[in-house]
Amino acid sequence: MPKFADRIKLWDNPEPMFFKHGIEQEIGRIQQRRVELPMGGSIVIDQTEALVAIDVNSGNFRADGNAEDTAFKMNLQAAKEIARQLRLRDLGGVIVNDFIDMREERHRRGVERALHDAMARDRARTKLLHMSQFGIIEMTRQRIRPSLKRSVFHECAHCKATGQVKTVESMSIEVMRLVQLAAHRDAIQRLEVRVQDEVASYLLKPQASGFGPRRGNERQIGPRPRRHRHVAGVPRIPVL
Repeated sequence: MPKFADRIKLWDNPEPMFFKHGIEQEIGRIQQRRVELPMGGSIVIDQTEALVAIDVNSGNFRADGNAEDTAFKMNLQAAKEIARQLRLRDLGGVIVNDFIDMREERHRRGVERALHDAMARDRARTKLLHMSQFGIIEMTRQRIRPSLKRSVFHECAHCKATGQVKTVESMSIEVMRLVQLAAHRDAIQRLEVRVQDEVASYLLKPQASGFGPRRGNERQIGPRPRRHRHVAGVPRIPVL
């Protein structure tokens, strides 16, 4: 793009540009599930296959008046931040915004206008519905490209993007079931199960009766800890 050559300037500062202007910190912030608001509240963004769910929490913020004023002021601030996060994260499709409940109709309409005005600068096509009695605003946003989360992260091979792993006890019980199943095969003379250190320790405790280095029916059975660091409770379990 030669016609834009006059816009280019050489950055000769020894400190990286992204750190100098706080961009690196902002990049890390938009990848977090919880976004803190200046007044003390927060919004929580969960992206699923079907839709994007955004929940508004008041946190420690309390207005000088009653709970209605607190909810209204927090929802106004959350509406602006929701529009900003949708642009930064490139979130599209069906989006469900769960605002703090408000009783007065004028307050609900005010939050609707605030969200509509905040989305006005968005280049993607959007459509907003009226706020329901439960404080929910449903909307759609055009999918221009994959979301930032889909572009930066990939699915964990162990937890399958659930963010949860099995406990040491549940993993140990599963290992014992697999060993019991494999031990009934006549062709197997020796079983070796490679597990995480904590799982191996649990299997050698008295409650895992019958499981330990021993010979029985001409078969040797014994757990072996993995030699490298691994997530507790999520080992690879090759049964040989």
